[in-house]
Amino acid sequence: MSSGDWFLGIDLGTTHTAVVALQQGSGQALSILHGRKQPVLPSVVSFKNPDMPLVGWLAKDMLLTDPLTTIHGWKRFIGRKEQSEYVSRHRHRFAYRIHEDPQRELGALVHGRIVPFTEVARLVLDQVRRQAAASLERDVRQCVISVPAHFTSGQRAAIRQAGAAAGLEVSGVINEPTAAAIAFAIDQQLEHRVLVFDLGGGTFDASILELVDNVFDVKATGGESFLGGIDFDQAVMDRLVEVCRQRHRVDPSEEPVVAQRLLSASEAAKCALSSAEQTRVHVPMLGQDRRGKPFDLDLTLARADLEAMTAPLVERCIGIVEHTLRQADLRPADIDHVVMVGGQSRMPLVRQRIEEMMQRPPLTHLDPDTIVAHGAALMARSDRDLTGAVLLDVLSVPIGVVFPGGATDFVFDRNQSLPAHRRLPLPRPDPGRGISIGFWQGVDVTSSERTVLGVAHVPPHHFDAGTDFALEVELDQSLQITAAFVSNLERVPLPLAPPRSR
Repeated sequence: MSSGDWFLGIDLGTTHTAVVALQQGSGQALSILHGRKQPVLPSVVSFKNPDMPLVGWLAKDMLLTDPLTTIHGWKRFIGRKEQSEYVSRHRHRFAYRIHEDPQRELGALVHGRIVPFTEVARLVLDQVRRQAAASLERDVRQCVISVPAHFTSGQRAAIRQAGAAAGLEVSGVINEPTAAAIAFAIDQQLEHRVLVFDLGGGTFDASILELVDNVFDVKATGGESFLGGIDFDQAVMDRLVEVCRQRHRVDPSEEPVVAQRLLSASEAAKCALSSAEQTRVHVPMLGQDRRGKPFDLDLTLARADLEAMTAPLVERCIGIVEHTLRQADLRPADIDHVVMVGGQSRMPLVRQRIEEMMQRPPLTHLDPDTIVAHGAALMARSDRDLTGAVLLDVLSVPIGVVFPGGATDFVFDRNQSLPAHRRLPLPRPDPGRGISIGFWQGVDVTSSERTVLGVAHVPPHHFDAGTDFALEVELDQSLQITAAFVSNLERVPLPLAPPRSR
């Protein structure tokens, strides 16, 4: 192996993880993870033996026999709180039980203890680091990790925490659609507008970027946390469950192991119908009917059946694209290229609908499984390369403040260009009293989904002299907030204290 620094781009996906390595001073790019003829590693960890967790393909196999201790889909919950509406609405979709640990970190209940989802992420990333070292014959730790564009600051911090715990040096966290655009256009001297349509295993993102040489200017982004390949699988599974109810008067989804077998069969059928017009779904010995007689599930699904079952999901994606275009004040005709990302974007109906909407065929020559990891690797290398990509990103989830008395205001709106600065006037409090200002992130002032980012305290003595009191807030590219108290006499940085536990 030749000398020179290597950098990793890690697409830590909901269902699969992809990794690309780039060498300083070289155009050579290596896809690190290879298993079962795919360039990915399942983002799954099995704790059947808690002393020797399994990660990847072997862990995914355990889903069929031990779904209660096999943790998948955890990326949808990392960095969230148990009391949130999101967790309450979606936790039932998983066989394993989801709870907070004593430190109020969300995780899975396994063998009587809570395994935080950051620990699950650490195990996946540790496996990534080990496989990269084996492939490159050297220890490589410098990386950039991609996340969905709609991830909040707390979710991004959780990913960084997991990466550091896995021994990685995480130089940045980049939005997945932005990473894909970088991989598509780097060093091509383009002057185009690009829509990145990123439909992965668990999440959907749509981002619009303006590309000028190697400057990537994000204009708008939108997405949804529960809109991905898993949801397409679930739509097929719902049909299979209904067939079992009609034919055998049994609901197989009530048994976790049986439900997982159905879900795996649904995924296989969905994938087959991307290239075939019909496929057989056969699940032997699925259960027993009301008379105690064992039965198989055996039926034929056509591509038209799949498209009818999943059309509402596809239309949700199209709706998000339309909204993102409106946010950028653009029309479909203003977009030069549509880049398809994520395994679920291979579905013919998805490509057909985006072509109809955008009035041009999408670009499908790029590998949807590794393009995001490739772009993340390019960003990791750019930290050492002055000719690398320049990223001008936007805020995907708005940030607001709560003043004493409960008055709330958005400080930075969705699609605010980064970095950002805002100055907010502060009232003079009663004598001897200070002010505490809470920072939160969320799409709605009143939603239980909003996340408290921290609290800034202004002591009483700062108001003893001076006039024109204000709060200055700055937000950098990595979504780190800094605040300062400002008057006509002084400017004092205000540390953000973590929110109090309930």
